[in-house]
Amino acid sequence: MALKQINPNKLPDPIDGILLNLNNGDLQAVEEAKTKWNFKKPEDVLRYALAVIAQSDSSTIYIVKNGERISLAPGKDLLEEEVKTNEK
Repeated sequence: MALKQINPNKLPDPIDGILLNLNNGDLQAVEEAKTKWNFKKPEDVLRYALAVIAQSDSSTIYIVKNGERISLAPGKDLLEEEVKTNEK
């Protein structure tokens, strides 16, 4: 899978926001979701996914697959380490 942020300082024209390069397995997953859910454009898949994540009260989302409820959460390798304090 490949999803990389492109450094905007290396572009000929400045952009407002971030620019992502999406290919290989990540692009295939977006295309599959686009077809399965009948989205108009690949970016609509990402808009929807971001909206779902932003609305969640926790870092776990539940889906139904083959009639069974399954919990989904990001792998630890995707998350920043939590800073632990010795507060009493």
